[in-house]
Formats: sequence, C-alpha cells, structure tokens
Amino acid sequence: MPPHLFMARRADLNPKLAVLRTLIRPSGFIWISKPKKLSKPNTDITEDRIRAAVLPRLTGST
Repeated sequence: MPPHLFMARRADLNPKLAVLRTLIRPSGFIWISKPKKLSKPNTDITEDRIRAAVLPRLTGST
C-alpha cells in the first residue's frame, strides 16, 4: 500500500515529501489528498501546488 498524506498546509508538504521519497521504491508512488473545495477549508494547498512540489522532484528539475 502506498504512503498516504492528507495535506492542508503547503508549508508541511515539502518536509513530508522529503522523508517519504527516501522510503518508497523508484517505481512506487505517494498518495496525496487535500480538503475538498466544497467543504470551504481553511487551506493554502491546491492540486497545482501539489504538482509543483512533486513533479520537479520526479524529473530531477529544481
């Protein structure tokens, strides 16, 4: 089963990703969830911000 994160704050995402990336296989993945927009959460995280944090790490870009 893949690691699962529920993120509500952008500032918490990168430190947790750094730890989890050391624990998964190269072909593995991390499941990241965020609050639904309809619940009107007090959050600064969006799908685009999750992608921006994850994709550069996958491609080796900074």
